[in-house]
Amino acid sequence: MRNMYEEIVNGIEGKNFDNFTKVRWIYLYICKNFSYDARYYYATEEQKDKIYNKEINLSSVDEFEAVCYTTIRALQDVLSIFGFKSEIIKEKPIKRSHVKLLVEYEKGKYLSLDPTISHDTTRVKMKSHTYDFIERNNPIFDEKLDEADKIINYYDKEIDYDVYYNSKSIDKLYRVMTASLEERGASDVEVFLEKLEYVFSLLDMRNDFTRFDDIDYYFSYLIYKFKLNDRGINYIKPALFINKEDNNDLVDVVLIDYPGLSPMFYLLSKDKGKQNYTVKGLSKECVINILESYYSICTDIFFKYTQNMTELINNNRIIR
Repeated sequence: MRNMYEEIVNGIEGKNFDNFTKVRWIYLYICKNFSYDARYYYATEEQKDKIYNKEINLSSVDEFEAVCYTTIRALQDVLSIFGFKSEIIKEKPIKRSHVKLLVEYEKGKYLSLDPTISHDTTRVKMKSHTYDFIERNNPIFDEKLDEADKIINYYDKEIDYDVYYNSKSIDKLYRVMTASLEERGASDVEVFLEKLEYVFSLLDMRNDFTRFDDIDYYFSYLIYKFKLNDRGINYIKPALFINKEDNNDLVDVVLIDYPGLSPMFYLLSKDKGKQNYTVKGLSKECVINILESYYSICTDIFFKYTQNMTELINNNRIIR
């Protein structure tokens, strides 16, 4: 149980922040501490209502996964502590519409805030730039944002490279890796498999991502950064699966369908007693067991691919 009210007040108190920087600090704090509740994707209508309308008491927080409406209301509550006026804006005039927050940080000056639509909740944890902290019609907005982030030290905290890579170091790693592959004259299949193993290793190292949506987004981010899907062809097909007996048990079943290789399956999940996610390869028997025990819209398609499975390339990762 955490008193986030105290954490926020203590985090800003005594700092000589202007209003823009205060709102930025609060936005980063909310994104860093909350994650999108991926259970919402497969929830029943009743469950969606419950998740969408979840209440958060900032003085006593014990749940840190939420969808847009709950996260936006928490953000609004925090901003009101410091006297900021804001309005929740619905994207569409429908039930459970996506929402964002319009906050007046100075008279006549407004910021549009949306932690969830483009995964700023994860991007902040990655120390990457945010997509939906926006001030429209302000030609110097980027400069103001850079200055605020410098004051907050958003990018300057030391990265523990034994734990994970940030977005800039991933770019460097990719350049070094591709240069090595070119020098060795690796085949297309060898290039693909080595890139894939790099991505899996980075996922394994990311022990600070303890909630499903964060690791799931990070996985898609790495697939993009390592250029594993080519010209719109998805060789890597991750799919969310939810345990039929426990909807808090979310995993990614990952189908690899690359030319010249038989179909391969991997599992991105938590080990028992651990908080972080790791990747393991699946034998045919394990794949079928998971497809029968978990629910997904991809179940039938994945079952068809199991018919052509032979064996995984990397035996070190296989679960039997």
